[in-house]
Amino acid sequence: MRSIRRALCLLTVAASAAMLTTPPASATREWKTHPASSWAYTDLRAPQSSLTGTDAPVGAWRDAEGKYHVSKAYFTFDLTPFRNATVFTAQVHTSESAVTDCTKPRATELWHTPVAEHPTFANQPKELSRQRPLLVEEPCPASRVPWDVTDVVKQALADGKPKVTLALRMAQEKQWDLAYGRRYRNMWMTFQYNHAPGTPASLEVSRRPCGAEPVFMPNTETFLKADVRDPDGQHGLSGKFTVWDVATPDQRHEITSSTSGFYYAATFAPLELLVDGRTLEWNVRSWDGDAESAVSTSCRITLDYTRPHAGPTVTSPDYPENGGAPGTGGGNVPGRFTFSANGVEDVVGFWYDGKYVAADRPGGSATVSYTPGGEGPRRLDVHSVDRAGNPSPITSYLFYVRNTAPVVRWSPSIRVLGVPVEYTFSPAVPGVVEYTYKFNDGPETTVQADASGVAKAVLTTRREPNTLVVWARTADGTTTGTYRSTFWFDNGGEPTVTSAEYPEWESGGGVGVPGTFHFTPAMPGVVSYDVSFYGEPWTTIAAAPDGTGTFTFTPDRADWYELYVRSTTANGVVSDERYYVFSVAG
Repeated sequence: MRSIRRALCLLTVAASAAMLTTPPASATREWKTHPASSWAYTDLRAPQSSLTGTDAPVGAWRDAEGKYHVSKAYFTFDLTPFRNATVFTAQVHTSESAVTDCTKPRATELWHTPVAEHPTFANQPKELSRQRPLLVEEPCPASRVPWDVTDVVKQALADGKPKVTLALRMAQEKQWDLAYGRRYRNMWMTFQYNHAPGTPASLEVSRRPCGAEPVFMPNTETFLKADVRDPDGQHGLSGKFTVWDVATPDQRHEITSSTSGFYYAATFAPLELLVDGRTLEWNVRSWDGDAESAVSTSCRITLDYTRPHAGPTVTSPDYPENGGAPGTGGGNVPGRFTFSANGVEDVVGFWYDGKYVAADRPGGSATVSYTPGGEGPRRLDVHSVDRAGNPSPITSYLFYVRNTAPVVRWSPSIRVLGVPVEYTFSPAVPGVVEYTYKFNDGPETTVQADASGVAKAVLTTRREPNTLVVWARTADGTTTGTYRSTFWFDNGGEPTVTSAEYPEWESGGGVGVPGTFHFTPAMPGVVSYDVSFYGEPWTTIAAAPDGTGTFTFTPDRADWYELYVRSTTANGVVSDERYYVFSVAG
């Protein structure tokens, strides 16, 4: 089962190759190309000047007036971005903007000189070493003329120099020959380099941050994770984890985990080390295939698979255990509850009602304010947890909450569509000074209570479901429980039907003997009645101002008759149908 959970955790936490414990196939070195930070050329005709222009003349040349010149060009590069990097290769290249005679072989040379950002012909920097030219395969003029400057750049960085200058000049025996003169554009340097990755940080064990104290783990899912960063980019970066039992520090386990471009490296601790009661220690280094970071801080893990043997004790002075009706407190009245570890020394906290509270000390207790969610018998389930998060058995605390919700009555008792109804709010507890109610979509409305704690409100029922919510507040600011009711309008039921000549379910009168039927409404506001004998269309008669109605019928045969009667209010509410059966004597 642990192996299954371990596999599921692996798939859930790392749905990528970031969790694979295999090193990258090879280092991914960075390349960067940038231009010279400054450049200038010298001229035999202006021996004290450092010159610039759109391109740089090298060797002998004539100007537009036919005057003779000899020049060298100097290019300075800023190396500070690579001060802490390892440079593997460095090349420079430039392009030819003009060539005097393409039949002459290229005689341009590149020399390393001391840094010279303002050289002059009269004060030329010393030429220290000639750089190796690389193959030029393009026609004349060439768009790319390269040299290898790896050794110069490496030495400059090793010496802590922030800049390096490279000079373009014509070979000594050719620099005065006009036929070999050429012009060059700016020079670019391309580096292949690598910075050492940063030291891993933010170590975690199964999403629990590491710190000065060990991370206590309740199971074998010891998922080790650390943030790793590489200034050259994450691709190809990995983490080298070292895990050992503190009791046998010389027996170390090495695990390499690829990040696959993510900003963390992660792995699981070896299963053979995961034994209850054992303490492990681990650290991690970043590795990019060329360089390794400093080792991270160490993190300790204590494995604790043993649950607390007893559930917590629960007490409350405000809601006594196993109390009966009418109870104490109220649905919105908070009470004090104290949870104790019940003699389990490594308990550090308690869970109740979806909340966590820490104990005042290992094996100690905690007191919380808890508000019951309703009235009547209630249950609060509490369990303790140890440092590893192992849960104890659940303790169920039973208590009885007094019903403090207002008592609501209404008059008339029948709530008819569109007819105002007076609601009376009465207190269930002493000291009520006001009520707040919300009816349907209306706002919360507060009404003051009289000296006896009673208040009234007039509300009109709508056709859709109606919802009334009411709560009270006492003089000391305590909010009572809440009354809630959802209802439709009431059509009042059936009207009452009576007749002296033709009593219900009896035989009376006779053929040709008129009978008077009296209708009494079951709801207020009735303005008419509909009357129908079985199978016949409805006949409508007006009601009297008091809502009653009278219908006269003269039978033309001796038989049983079925009379249907319904009432209608001014708001269009139709009552249930009254079924009245009588017999005509014959």
